[in-house]
Amino acid sequence: MDSQKSSGIPLFRAPYLVWKESLENMGPIDLALLSMCSQRMEQAVSALAKRHYPYEIGVRFGKGQKCEITLSAYGSGDSKLELDTTTPGEIQHCLKVIEQIWKIFRRTTTSAVLETGMDEFKRRVFLDWASRHARKFSHAALEGHTSTDGEVLQFLDVFKRCCILQLLAPTSPQFNWNLPFHLESLEIMDPGFKIENLWTMNCNSVYIFKSSFTAAKLKHFILKWKFGNEKLTLSTIRIEKSDFSMQRMLQGVPIAAHHDLAGDDDEDDNIYGITNKENKMLVISESIDPFGHLINFNF
Repeated sequence: MDSQKSSGIPLFRAPYLVWKESLENMGPIDLALLSMCSQRMEQAVSALAKRHYPYEIGVRFGKGQKCEITLSAYGSGDSKLELDTTTPGEIQHCLKVIEQIWKIFRRTTTSAVLETGMDEFKRRVFLDWASRHARKFSHAALEGHTSTDGEVLQFLDVFKRCCILQLLAPTSPQFNWNLPFHLESLEIMDPGFKIENLWTMNCNSVYIFKSSFTAAKLKHFILKWKFGNEKLTLSTIRIEKSDFSMQRMLQGVPIAAHHDLAGDDDEDDNIYGITNKENKMLVISESIDPFGHLINFNF
């Protein structure tokens, strides 16, 4: 619904039950746009939204000329809206619509997807705006087939407080993972991500998918942690398992403890404990989740 056209609809001249039913039959996107017509309309929609509100807002800032907003409401499917973001005025209107959705539907979670390769001006406007509203976002992802170091660094900085933070774009070999800010958790899907980067990451937990890590590289990483002097900031590392076994990865590694949860030879139920020279424990296990078969390192 066009918010400018809707302002001419004499909705409040109708009997209360008529306009109330009209609002109740509207989707959340239309309600949010309608609420922008006047203060009275905003109050009416806000009162209705206390009972009918979306539980998730999805925002996709694309490198093209559109911004996509998706609202997932209880008991119904997705409502989608595409807004032009070609001009500065259109960009600002898009951001105002998102802010209005937050204002009307208060009990929500918000996820953001940014595409790499976006126009520099548009990206700067979006990220500056997102930085001011960082606490609104619970999930953020950067997607693309290529990326610049600046794109990745700015994205991670703005959304560093997100519960779910995903880097779904490749980084350059020169990207410095010793970030000037701390990340609670990060999911990485980058075949070019090097295992050496784990030593410098300023992060608590990292989840690595589509990696090129081999059993030999992981074994070297474990031995370096056990016998070396380098400190590791990470407390949890989860890596998508490739076509190698845990036994192959740990062959020749001194094991301090081994527990078979299932009481049989099922490797997926094995837990291994390894200590370093400071007597700290590394627990290695396997798990299966929607992402696939993972190896878990807990320090």
